[in-house]
Amino acid sequence: MVVTICGNDHTKLNERLRAILSELEEDTDVVELEATGLSIRDLRDYCNTMPLFGGKRVVIVKGISSLSSSDASSSTDQEYSERKTRTSSSQLVKDLEDYLPEVPETTLLVFFDRNPIGTSGIGRVLRKYSSFEEYLLPEQAELPLYIRKAFESDGYKIDSESAEILAQAVSNDVSRLQSEMDKLKMYCKDKLRIDPEDIYLLVDMPPDVAVWDITDAIYSKNAGKAVQSFRALLEKGVAPQQIIGAISSQIRNLVIADSCRDKGSLYLQQATGMKPFVARKLSTALSTFKPGQPKKLLEMLLQVDLSYKTGKAELDSALELFIQQACARRF
Repeated sequence: MVVTICGNDHTKLNERLRAILSELEEDTDVVELEATGLSIRDLRDYCNTMPLFGGKRVVIVKGISSLSSSDASSSTDQEYSERKTRTSSSQLVKDLEDYLPEVPETTLLVFFDRNPIGTSGIGRVLRKYSSFEEYLLPEQAELPLYIRKAFESDGYKIDSESAEILAQAVSNDVSRLQSEMDKLKMYCKDKLRIDPEDIYLLVDMPPDVAVWDITDAIYSKNAGKAVQSFRALLEKGVAPQQIIGAISSQIRNLVIADSCRDKGSLYLQQATGMKPFVARKLSTALSTFKPGQPKKLLEMLLQVDLSYKTGKAELDSALELFIQQACARRF
């Protein structure tokens, strides 16, 4: 039997491999191989070897894309390099297609790859001659729900806001997601709950997401938290110029939301293309502002930027004063 397990959802990949191994009898002969430098000829030898105890033999090959054609192991480095340039890809596909139907019944051959495998070449052969299982991380729009389910499956609580913040933090780099989730689980293992402040503390994120902690505190009139979050960003090495730019972007969105505050978050989302989470957050924030105040807030921030660029103020101190005045609604 031949099984292929691949994809970029490493959590599910590992769970599936563990599940396969947990079903084996204690005396099962298990061989783990790295595909790098492994030829189809070598693979055939491993798979065709009879199990030591007369039961089942399991051969796990990690990194299918690094396999070599059947005659590569008997060639010199120069010969192999030249052959690889000309024919190794097509030869590998042919060798693999010829051998997989011949894998002995006494052997379970598992191909394990931490990347998606395409539908042509090796991918076509594996889909045809193996039980093919591909586990992929979701697209950006599906990430928040995926994050919540992943944490909840391990016994952690996380609300929709925290899941959205983490999704925005990793942005299009979903390969980072698993390591960030593991970091958060370790940090929050005693309380078994992931809060926004945990994410802001532990996860490296772009300034336009990192400033949410500041703007959320401004919206809720929490000057202490807003200033603390601002100073924390400075300590992490985020430049004041980046911070003011990101805050400006958030407040511009608030001004847009203020212009249609009576129409709700769904209208705001549809009219502007904002993500649902952002539209809901802005609609909620408006309840702490009177009509027209967001525009005054933006004008005040632009004045801070102008004072810095004309040499009349240090940007970090001027920004901190702005944050305090914004929380107090002193426009």
